[in-house]
Amino acid sequence: MSLINQMLKELEQHHKPVDRALSKEVHAVDDQVKPRHLSRMAAVALAVAAVIAGGYYFGSHWKAARHPVAQKLPELQVAPKSQAISQPAAAPISPVTAPVAAKPEQVRPSPEPEQRAKISSEEKRPAEEAAAVQEKRPTKLVKEVSPAEQSEYHYQQALGLLQQGRLAETESNLRAALRFNPGHALARRVLVGLMIEQKRYGEAEEVLQAGLQLDPGQVDFSTTLARLQVESGDNQSALDTLKRALPHAGNDAEFYGFYAVLLQRAGQHAEAVQYFGMALKQVPSDGKWWVGMGISLEKEGRVQEAENAFTQALSIKNLTPELRAFSDQQIRAIKKTDKP
Repeated sequence: MSLINQMLKELEQHHKPVDRALSKEVHAVDDQVKPRHLSRMAAVALAVAAVIAGGYYFGSHWKAARHPVAQKLPELQVAPKSQAISQPAAAPISPVTAPVAAKPEQVRPSPEPEQRAKISSEEKRPAEEAAAVQEKRPTKLVKEVSPAEQSEYHYQQALGLLQQGRLAETESNLRAALRFNPGHALARRVLVGLMIEQKRYGEAEEVLQAGLQLDPGQVDFSTTLARLQVESGDNQSALDTLKRALPHAGNDAEFYGFYAVLLQRAGQHAEAVQYFGMALKQVPSDGKWWVGMGISLEKEGRVQEAENAFTQALSIKNLTPELRAFSDQQIRAIKKTDKP
């Protein structure tokens, strides 16, 4: 059984067949299609997600950039009062002498161009060295957190809160995860499971439909949505939902079997036989699909093939007692009608 089928067992237990004429037969098949208890969805999705996302550690460490230390200003040294400037003593007056002619100062020739360039280079060197030292200093970079990382962070938070039973906070973090990354399929699965557990079926359908608009290939979203639509009595919408998912079904036997059951309920028995056959091609030992095929073959008037299908169902050991009794009854009824 798939995880989604297990989740929806409770929904299927309350289902009432649409066609009363086929109620006994379809009910027999549906009892086998019903998955396990719905309430385990959140825990199962949690376990699967924990294995996939195990070991993931999220979050970047931010460190503040160092602030440059201000250089200490040199202290001004003030002379003590004892060393205060005093008036100089009067110097004795010396006799006036004739002024001596001052020697003319020697004028230094201006430096040559090469010398000027050398001096200019020497003056620039300290500034260049200071700039080089500044460039070599490491720059503190702050890592920017991407939306995908923020989404995963909220998803991991939600898993922890779910384990603690804090459902409101769990939902808040799951919604945040989808806000940052709408394509986070695991977060969407857990949120849907939480809503189904709380019987908020309409909201769960909306979340699933939004997920399918983003990625139509999520077959389990389609299957879950179809089951919710069946529960609400909208069998045609359920059939349409699964029909849109057919190109993505691959080798999913449960999907084909469920689609065949819905076709059978809609009275489309020829197509139902086709998809029961596709399910049995993948899992020949699944007795419930043999019973379903026998029902549709009989409705199509292919009595001998129907008897063979019921006989094949009886040969399978894991067939439930109810379906075993039903198959035996159908075989006896067919043989009785064959007698002249």
